Amino acid sequence: MTHFALSVIYAEPRSLKNIAILLLSLQLVFSVGIAADDYWSGDPLDAIDEYQRRLQHDPPSAEIHTQLGHAYAAVEDFENAFTHYQRALKLNPNLTLAHYRLGVLYSNQHQFTNAIRAYQRAIALDSSVSQTYAELGYVYTQIYQFTEGIAAYRKAIELKPDWADAHYQMGVVLTKRGRFEEALQHLDQAIFLQRQFPTASRLADAYYQKGKVLTKQKRLKAAVEAYQMAVKHQPEMGNAHHNLAKAYFRLSKEDTTLKPLVGNHLNMAEKLRAKSKEIQEKYDIVNRSQGLDRAGAFSNLARTYLKQGNYQQSIECYKKAIWRNPNLAEAHSGLGLAYLMLERYEESIVAQERAIKLKPNMAQAHASLGLIYLRQSKQGKAISHYRRALELKPELVDVQCTLADIYFTEKDYQLADHHYQNALQFQPENSQALIGLAKLYGRDPAQLSRALDVAKKAVDLQPTAPYLNILSWIYHRNGMYSAAEKAIQQAIILDPENPLYQRGLKRIQKTIQRP
Repeated sequence: MTHFALSVIYAEPRSLKNIAILLLSLQLVFSVGIAADDYWSGDPLDAIDEYQRRLQHDPPSAEIHTQLGHAYAAVEDFENAFTHYQRALKLNPNLTLAHYRLGVLYSNQHQFTNAIRAYQRAIALDSSVSQTYAELGYVYTQIYQFTEGIAAYRKAIELKPDWADAHYQMGVVLTKRGRFEEALQHLDQAIFLQRQFPTASRLADAYYQKGKVLTKQKRLKAAVEAYQMAVKHQPEMGNAHHNLAKAYFRLSKEDTTLKPLVGNHLNMAEKLRAKSKEIQEKYDIVNRSQGLDRAGAFSNLARTYLKQGNYQQSIECYKKAIWRNPNLAEAHSGLGLAYLMLERYEESIVAQERAIKLKPNMAQAHASLGLIYLRQSKQGKAISHYRRALELKPELVDVQCTLADIYFTEKDYQLADHHYQNALQFQPENSQALIGLAKLYGRDPAQLSRALDVAKKAVDLQPTAPYLNILSWIYHRNGMYSAAEKAIQQAIILDPENPLYQRGLKRIQKTIQRP
């Protein structure tokens, strides 16, 4: 992994590697004379197709082989990446970018001696690019050549003084050498520069590293402040939570009010550690897999990222799966779902339609299309795909409930009741179906008792503010005003800022006060 993709311990092991390859090449692309239209910044799968086509129709080009190697590296097809970088250098041994990218690839594969050789060749051809020195500094530190690493980082900073990441990495290596004051100077500079350029991604890391230095200096209160800032900018930084817990524990010996914070941060660290462990286990399976099995392994890894809410990493892994097996319908559908979570609806539709073309009876792809069209307020298309999903797999309870909600909104109460009941056949204690029926029955004075029964059951299963609000409404409809007041007050406790609940409470209290 290149050091620009490194993030303490809890970061996903290699998930950011290809983003690093993309970003770190930008300066080199323009500094070594490659035309802007020869640099790709979109989908690596599209880039592979495009550059392969160009190689078939155009004369052999070292630049195109370099970009093709770059695209292969982005989908972790390292064998093909090496092949095309080497072909590029055979055509043009003086192509700086090819040497640099070959160095990044060697570094990612932990072939550090080869990486040093490639970076040194790139520097011999163009000594003005700060990224090359920074990457060289990282490799030196991986083989414990700290003097050489510090010299390389210093050169990177000399060439680009306002580059926050170089200061951050210098701070890291100086910490390892015990040069704490110098390390703090570079970390503070990294923090200052990151604040100037909020698109940068190193702010949390810099605060975390500063916290470690301050801890080594036994400046615990200052360390706590640094760790708090790290967590503020990256709430899921497990190591920062862990180190905060340790710092609070030591401080709590003098201030017992800090003891609860120890447990809070330890619990969060453990949750994040479990998530990281799950990702690592899936990546280990990827690394052990070959051929089409590797496609399935990447798809499983992507699904784990999706479950954890890491949508961009999920997209990257689904694309790696698709590259290895374009006919894996589940990967296309998962990719579409990840796009959906990022509200990239058109891309999501394309991915789900590809999944359905490959596997027409894939209920989940139809369900996902239903959700996309529902979010786009295209009710007709949404209903069509939801109905198709249920024809294929009626036990999709979430789809049953969503379709029922749509019919309820459209005042087709008979169909709404039908789908809520279908959901309960598969999951008798599904709170969404129960509360839906409560709203449905609550409209009819003849079914208020029935509405109250299902509403109370839904709230027992899931005592959320919206459910309590509906229960309060049904109590009110039943003339049970004290119970209605109690339910709406519980909703307000859970969501005190919601004006709807405040208005409901006032209406109930006015009813109670009437003679």
